[in-house]
Amino acid sequence: MKYTGQDVAQQKSIIKIVRDNFRHGTYKRRQLYIMMATDVMNQSKELFEEYFKHDYLSLVGDRTSNVRIVLARSLAAHFTVMGSFAFDPLVNHCVKLLKGDRYADVAECVAGIQLLQNKKEDSSENDSSSFSSHTSDFSA
Repeated sequence: MKYTGQDVAQQKSIIKIVRDNFRHGTYKRRQLYIMMATDVMNQSKELFEEYFKHDYLSLVGDRTSNVRIVLARSLAAHFTVMGSFAFDPLVNHCVKLLKGDRYADVAECVAGIQLLQNKKEDSSENDSSSFSSHTSDFSA
């Protein structure tokens, strides 16, 4: 499904259903949420950023290792094709947390990812306090 923005009401309805029914609940639903959000991430940067990014990245601290494995595989695939979030500081921070996961199966999925930093952001503002305040709830 391509997100063209033509039927905004239908789009918002689908987003609400996905967020309400799959973000929480059983670990299988959370895994399915990651898969659906990954599709959005790969097709529409704006839509993902607005509706899915925070919930998606917060699953880095999920209590179930299988959920973190699906997240790690999703991010590894995104970095393999140099997706639009490869230079995103929050995404890079989550990859770093997954690399240090207490379960080797999770860490192995992202072991090959080289963390990328946007050169423009590194040189202009390197405010680690605002970065850490945005990522405090992503800790595993």
